[in-house]
Amino acid sequence: MQAPTVPFACYTPFSIAHDLKKDADMLRKAMKGIGTDEKTLITILANRNWEERAGIIREYTTHVGRDLIKDIKSETSGNFEKGLVALLTDPAIFDVEALIKAMKGVGTNEAVLTEILVTRNNAQKARISQIYATQTGKSLKHAISSETSGDYKHLLEELLDPRDESWIVDPARAAVDAEALYHAGEGKIGTDEKTFIKILANRNFLQIREIARIYETIHKKHSLEKAIESEFSGDIRSALKSIVLFSQDSFAYFARVLHKSMAGVGTNDETLIRNVVYCQPFITAVSKAYHVVFGKTLQYDIEKDCSGDYKKLLIDIKQHSKGKNYRDLPVKAQKSLNYDISSSETSADYKNSLESLFESRVESWIVDQASAGVDTETLVQIR
Repeated sequence: MQAPTVPFACYTPFSIAHDLKKDADMLRKAMKGIGTDEKTLITILANRNWEERAGIIREYTTHVGRDLIKDIKSETSGNFEKGLVALLTDPAIFDVEALIKAMKGVGTNEAVLTEILVTRNNAQKARISQIYATQTGKSLKHAISSETSGDYKHLLEELLDPRDESWIVDPARAAVDAEALYHAGEGKIGTDEKTFIKILANRNFLQIREIARIYETIHKKHSLEKAIESEFSGDIRSALKSIVLFSQDSFAYFARVLHKSMAGVGTNDETLIRNVVYCQPFITAVSKAYHVVFGKTLQYDIEKDCSGDYKKLLIDIKQHSKGKNYRDLPVKAQKSLNYDISSSETSADYKNSLESLFESRVESWIVDQASAGVDTETLVQIR
């Protein structure tokens, strides 16, 4: 049976549920005259999804007759301004701007390249590449080839090409791939980097999850992540580990990125802003993963590392997440999605009960918002 082709813990469109003309008027009022009503800016922009914010920008231009982003920039400053502008920027354009900056001048910010190219789906990467070419006059692949080298360059070039997004898990093929990875790394002297790149850059994420499971089952010495740790170094190691970690739990992956941005002395505010804004549709799940992985809340670390209106904005984005997530399900439903469905409940009855409970089509709801922990059998069963 063909499983659905869907995004993987990435931005999914939402409907418009607010009066955007009224929002535009309120934003203008908040910035008109002496002083700025920062609370109104935060309340509106942090509590709207991208479709709504894009509509507010249009209403502000046509109804108010002004440029919203220009007004925001003139009335705010610092990281608070950057956070508001991030919310008002098309997600693909924001990614392009991050990529341009990551490759500008002396040196390259490989962490940004890895984060974006590993976590965006095929449609997102295609649009990013198109916008990049329009803005810079050269292809993203050419830019990456010029700014990176070796196996890391080859991996990023592969990641720019479409990945399998069938969401079908083939255990037999996964076993073959697990053996191939072992013999390309721990099972030989030296490392066959091409095999790792070919498999991890092209298989769908649920398939990679299965490959990693089989790898650890067959070869007790190491997990696939540990094998990569021992066989690789530098940027290629970080990127390959990111792929495996994202396949295991995409929400936990983003939790780790956010934690790293605030760890140690100082804060990487660009990474923090980019990922809080990007993760807004599923930030509740990311926050829960953050608490599980690090034993403290995302809000606690934001409050500790940030201040003023900037802090209030990030906290409001976290609190006003739109959409439902797998980890927001009641415990019983979570267990059911992991094969503990009672024999007394038919698949049809179970699906109908979930549709009633969450008031949405269960297929698109679970698939669009689920983490890598949801098995293909579940996806097929609810079809």
